[in-house]
Amino acid sequence: LPPLADPVIASVWNFWFANHVPNTNPNNVQALVNPHDSRYKFHNTLWFHPSPHLVDQMRTQFEPLVLKALKKELHNEWNRTTRGRLALILLLDQLARHLNRNTPKEYEGSQIASD
Repeated sequence: LPPLADPVIASVWNFWFANHVPNTNPNNVQALVNPHDSRYKFHNTLWFHPSPHLVDQMRTQFEPLVLKALKKELHNEWNRTTRGRLALILLLDQLARHLNRNTPKEYEGSQIASD
């Protein structure tokens, strides 16, 4: 995949798809991993049961973006490309869920993501 023009979108994409791929730097816009690439491996722990350390990493790195996404402040810009849209869905559906686990806000982003 070619690099993304927006490094913030790239950081979400890389965290989710390249975080567990050896020899990739999740902060490098060039380190994009296609989820259909043979290097990408599905990780249940990231999708369903992240460790407290990983949730802390998500909070530190993405909580401000998740809050903006929940307020629909990213929608116009991020919906312009397929990978931007996917990064927005990851923020709203997966990252928001992990950051708000076991609270009334756990599924707040899911409906927004499906719109």
